[in-house]
Amino acid sequence: MDLRIGVIGCGGFAGYAHGPALAALASRDRGITLAACCDLDGARASEYSQDFGFARAYTNLDEMLDQESLDAALVLVAPRHTASVVARVIPRRVPVLLEKPPGLTLGELDHLIQLADEHGVPTQVAFNRRYMPLLREARAILDGDFPPIMEIHYELIRFDRRDPDFSTTAIHAIDAVRFLAGRPFQVATIRFGDSGEGSGSADATIFIEGEDGLSAIIQIQPRAGLVSEGFRLHGVGASLVGQIVGPGGAHSSGRLEYWRDDALKYSYQDDQLPFVEKHGIYGELAAFCEAVTAGVQPSPTLAECRQQVALMQALRERVSRPLDLRDLAESLCSA
Repeated sequence: MDLRIGVIGCGGFAGYAHGPALAALASRDRGITLAACCDLDGARASEYSQDFGFARAYTNLDEMLDQESLDAALVLVAPRHTASVVARVIPRRVPVLLEKPPGLTLGELDHLIQLADEHGVPTQVAFNRRYMPLLREARAILDGDFPPIMEIHYELIRFDRRDPDFSTTAIHAIDAVRFLAGRPFQVATIRFGDSGEGSGSADATIFIEGEDGLSAIIQIQPRAGLVSEGFRLHGVGASLVGQIVGPGGAHSSGRLEYWRDDALKYSYQDDQLPFVEKHGIYGELAAFCEAVTAGVQPSPTLAECRQQVALMQALRERVSRPLDLRDLAESLCSA
């Protein structure tokens, strides 16, 4: 099957991550055609088309959807525009891979879920941590001989991030913890710090209770002295320690260690992988294309992200009361 792909939004992360990943995917799979890209900035769309091998460039989304017989679309616009753009694509019955977050509020997300259900359109949210080889290795260990998880500690630390709304980055940590936990959350409480300039860039700690006695702590710090991201995960007699991003940022090496009874049982390092593979961009795109081609639902779906979006919204709105998340749980597919 020839899969004709269109990209909506050609700036920022779409340029240095999705573009190279799509070009690599198309070069390896003759069944994938990079049909068209679209951006309000015509020069940017044209440059994106030339850089990554798209056949045509557009500045008008409806024109692109009218002219191109797309089999799949990537929505890579700014978070404040994601929900409205996806809502224009779904009624065209084009499967969608959308960048996180899948809406700024639970209301926006639920509207997209309703639209996707109504039109029978497959969707996948681009939480790239799920497709990082390091986290896939961790997930394989957890699905193997690892004992039941007791606790997860996850840190997302950044340097001098003054985003008006850092919650749209923090949601990466929330989703990574849900992926590692392998089951939905039940109750969460957020404690806020005062390091930010306004609520958007404030540091926060999220305390989560899950099924079967699971506890998780997520530390969000946008204005520390270094860039770092990683986790420690414990069961009786077993621990996983993962460093996803270290000093040096996105181009640093990641490392995973599996410990049993105070002895190192297994280790993994991703220093030999290209950027787009190490960070899961290539993997999530490949999984999306495979699912669409096979006619199955990609993962994670919009519905699988309701708890994550609810916690992101609570971070933005500085909600400190306990949050009961059980009514927001959907069956979790570990991809």
